[in-house]
Amino acid sequence: MKNKDLITLAQTLNQVSELKGRDFAYAVFKNKSLIEQEIKIFEQLRKEPHPDFQNYENERNIVCINYSKKDDNGNPVIVNNAYQIEDMNAFNADMAELQEKYKEVIGDMNDARKEYEDFLEKESTIQLIKVKYENIPNDVNANLLSKLQFMID
Repeated sequence: MKNKDLITLAQTLNQVSELKGRDFAYAVFKNKSLIEQEIKIFEQLRKEPHPDFQNYENERNIVCINYSKKDDNGNPVIVNNAYQIEDMNAFNADMAELQEKYKEVIGDMNDARKEYEDFLEKESTIQLIKVKYENIPNDVNANLLSKLQFMID
């Protein structure tokens, strides 16, 4: 199981925590506790944003707004969470300048994101409490069962 699987498993354990069965409930309870501790460690590994990251984001938004198409009220047109840009060549030129200005900030944030993503892809060392297949409640569906596979013996 990879570290990223713990996040999904934590969500699944919350979904099945109301199901009955002493052995199953015990395994859910113990595993929730173990996983919560592990996820706290994950969050500590997330690097704080570069001090100038917010400045970059603010300036990036201004460039996007300046080059975006405007609606009848003068507001930027946004489709699927993306500004609709009118003059792509001028926009790209300004964005290139901005990215050069904040090269260190962008590099730092990209490195931090890559490190975190790499960590999530590593094998987890957590030792989950296993539950025997016959102790799984009858009302668990196939979708939940596939998410619980890491704790089934």
